[in-house]
Amino acid sequence: MSILASCHRNPYTYGMPFELDYAYTYFEGIDGLPPIMVNEVGEYLHYPASPADIIAVLRRLPRELLAGLSCVDLKFEAETHFPDEVTQATFVCDPYYEREGGEWLPDIYCGSCLGEYVACERSIGLLGFVYDLALPDRATGEAFLRFVALSNLMHELAHHVDLREHPEMDRALWKAQSEDVAEDVAEHLQERWTTEYVIPYLQEAYPDEIAVFLHWVEEHAGAPVPLTELIPEPGLQGNEIAGHALVREMARLIATGAARADTRLLYLRFLDERERGEQMLPLVEQYIREYPDRVEGQVLMATLWIAMGMHEGARSFLASLVKRYPQHQAAWLALIECDGLLGDERRFRRTCDRYAKLFR
Repeated sequence: MSILASCHRNPYTYGMPFELDYAYTYFEGIDGLPPIMVNEVGEYLHYPASPADIIAVLRRLPRELLAGLSCVDLKFEAETHFPDEVTQATFVCDPYYEREGGEWLPDIYCGSCLGEYVACERSIGLLGFVYDLALPDRATGEAFLRFVALSNLMHELAHHVDLREHPEMDRALWKAQSEDVAEDVAEHLQERWTTEYVIPYLQEAYPDEIAVFLHWVEEHAGAPVPLTELIPEPGLQGNEIAGHALVREMARLIATGAARADTRLLYLRFLDERERGEQMLPLVEQYIREYPDRVEGQVLMATLWIAMGMHEGARSFLASLVKRYPQHQAAWLALIECDGLLGDERRFRRTCDRYAKLFR
């Protein structure tokens, strides 16, 4: 059931290149589900996870997880998220409404965060993305954005459950610890619930869109990448290539004209961050065969050997690399690490001295 309560001009965007309207479109909660409210609408403001998507995913969850949740708001700006000065310095303004945030994908802009849990209201807010519908490959991008938004819904719901299950904790104290304990809880539950509820829904409701998106990822990664690999991993959510960020960086590289060798190396780095040595070893070997001049792939192979305890073989390989490519800093650093693990103090110091002379 949908009721358009009101629709009038938003004073915060009045006079900007394009303007938003307050919508207040209300989707009534039924069967133990919270209501959904669309707060703002605009020509370039989009919610890839629609109210119907949100309701369908929430319907799959055990009802006790939703107890006490007052509403899910689709909105333009966050109410409670206040980034520090370092983060704010990295923000850009979208070209349509001049909202501060990030360029989530090329020409697709997010707000200062993806979503928020407003503890005093017991509500979840999901921020819309800003982009032009005429964007090339929009359907592929929206398949990814839908996955991102619904996964973030699980993250914010985890905050709700965490606070509800600790009623003795002062809300201010809960918010103060959100950077460590509460955020760790939310990240683990997000990973689990995205796997259990979000991905099965997307595969059933959007099979063609998901297939096209995963084909795009595979084409540029050089190997099949399941959706589960793209869920933000606990402890790595700030990493530049982990989870969602892999797709973002891959899209950025493609937009800047990077070669296929660069996007494939990115995926190998992604696997390395997740310590998937056995999985990536044949992929690295294939990469070296196809791109023998890319020293980065050979260094990555050596670091895998180091991780597998093959120190002498890695040492010999790295020594030959720095002889052929004396200005390749990553090869030298890997050689220093290897010498340190081998325990030969004199050789370790000699390698460090050679590195210092080259890169001082």
